[in-house]
Amino acid sequence: MLNKTTGALILVFGISALLFWRHTPYFLAPNDTFFGVYGDGIKNYATVVYHTRFDSTYTLYQGMNYPYGEHVLFADCQPLLANTIKWISTNITDISGYSVAIVNMSMMVSFVLCGLILYLILLRWQVPVWYSVLTALGLTLLAPQQYRVYAHFGLAHAFVIPLLLYLLLRWEEGRRWWFAVMIGLTLAATAQLHFYFFGIGAFFTAFYLLRKPSVSQAVFYGIHYAIMAVLPFAFLQTWLHWANNAPDRPNAPSGFLNYQSYWEGIFLSEHVPWWRWLDKQVVDIRDVGGEAEAYIGVTAGVLFLILLFRWLGAPKRRSFLPYDGHTGMKPAFRAAFVVLLLSFGLPFSLPGLSGLLDWTGPYQQFRGICRFSWAFYFVWGLIAFYTLYRLGAKYKRNAVKALFWAPAFLMLGLDAAYFVTDPTFEPQDDFRLHKAQFESSDHYWFKTIQPRRYQAVLPLPFYHVGSENFQFDYPGDLVRYSLIPGWHYGIPSMGVFLSRTPFSQTLKSIQLGLEPYRRPAIIDDLPNDKPFLVVLDKIIWEKVDTLYRHYLPEMRLLYEDEYNFIMEMQPKSLDRMWQERIRQVNDQYP
Repeated sequence: MLNKTTGALILVFGISALLFWRHTPYFLAPNDTFFGVYGDGIKNYATVVYHTRFDSTYTLYQGMNYPYGEHVLFADCQPLLANTIKWISTNITDISGYSVAIVNMSMMVSFVLCGLILYLILLRWQVPVWYSVLTALGLTLLAPQQYRVYAHFGLAHAFVIPLLLYLLLRWEEGRRWWFAVMIGLTLAATAQLHFYFFGIGAFFTAFYLLRKPSVSQAVFYGIHYAIMAVLPFAFLQTWLHWANNAPDRPNAPSGFLNYQSYWEGIFLSEHVPWWRWLDKQVVDIRDVGGEAEAYIGVTAGVLFLILLFRWLGAPKRRSFLPYDGHTGMKPAFRAAFVVLLLSFGLPFSLPGLSGLLDWTGPYQQFRGICRFSWAFYFVWGLIAFYTLYRLGAKYKRNAVKALFWAPAFLMLGLDAAYFVTDPTFEPQDDFRLHKAQFESSDHYWFKTIQPRRYQAVLPLPFYHVGSENFQFDYPGDLVRYSLIPGWHYGIPSMGVFLSRTPFSQTLKSIQLGLEPYRRPAIIDDLPNDKPFLVVLDKIIWEKVDTLYRHYLPEMRLLYEDEYNFIMEMQPKSLDRMWQERIRQVNDQYP
């Protein structure tokens, strides 16, 4: 018989070995291999790299949205990670040069922690070690965070929801203040990886504590919830507003119902062959997009449907769960199911009710509401395999038990195997992201100029993605190219690829991407008269030549290769361009 320690070691080795097999290049060269160099991927590396190397405070990220910068929480900086690197680099030894490796390995470690926590929960539910190891291994590899490692690095930390569930179960056992404090600290800390973890955790905890108590118990639960979620929320709001450089962030970002859950994303998956076959041969399955996918697997899905029909067909409503005697299991299922319903955008996704969203205040900020379904994935996955264990354990003969459990684990293993290998993502790279390679190459931009003489990068075409209400798209490789000067030399970008950028700053910045018709307001906010470094992607030169032709007479070419134009422009050119445009219009229409 396996003991608990041996089981934990086997689990750690198993997850680590499979992660190494799946992501070998990232383990062999973690600081030189990138999960993504486009869009969110490069942005989430660049924010950490810039913040750890060049920002002067722990609160403000200044690598984009120049000259305003952004609070680290809204920059996807993973401040829990980035500020730890920054503190160690400032006070002990400089490790900022290993930021990419730390970002990569933190995601890998999170899956190991996820498996261990799931294992501990199953042991507390008195599931045998071998069964707990197999279940935790399969659920970890099938976790929806597996596909977040390619772009949304903060969201890829799979251990967060299992840790919250584990602490709630421990709290349930004795209702001790200590675990309420631990839950509060967990929500406050993991919000520093991504704020969605706080949203998921706060709602899940609220519905977990929702009971039919006496007045005294209601006060008790209320106080404990205040410790678990209200105080962390107050702390986060205080930190945001204490260091806030703009009070007018969008209260109602667009697209709340664009990223809701659908039943297909919970019960089906395009990453496994049997659902692809069903889609092609039997019925046309709706494509819900990657955001809405929180696939629970065949085993958990089939069991859920069986129990649902059992519950609906009962003459008297029995408990949905056949076995719910263990502490915290029933409230955990209830909370996970209610949060799952929220992930469907309910009630606002119902016909005629979308207008009610205007009355929900900060809730509107969670426009990726489908991510709330992750709580159901973990909770139901654990309960499903616990239920199957209890059902199989009733048989006396081991051979019969094995025949009962084997199909469940076989399907879990196949689901997980296909899920983590299809499609295959190859590591991405750009030699410009490696300073030594960049500076020694024939494509070095700064052979004849000093990069530090420029106050900011001006990307053309200008991109601004972040207010969630105004958007100038980010074509081609431009985001990466425009962040390279900041990556190596601390030159911030005037482009914006963030989230919830304040309206006042947005309305000034987007004038850079519009036809000049008046004096750009951003001129008055520039801290100096140093020139701009203009970075253009040659592949989309036609768009620049068409939409940004008014910039061309004001720029001086510094460097050119098959990929880029690197140019220089003086801040006073922004003032001249609108005056010249007015003169042209007056001459054309006297």
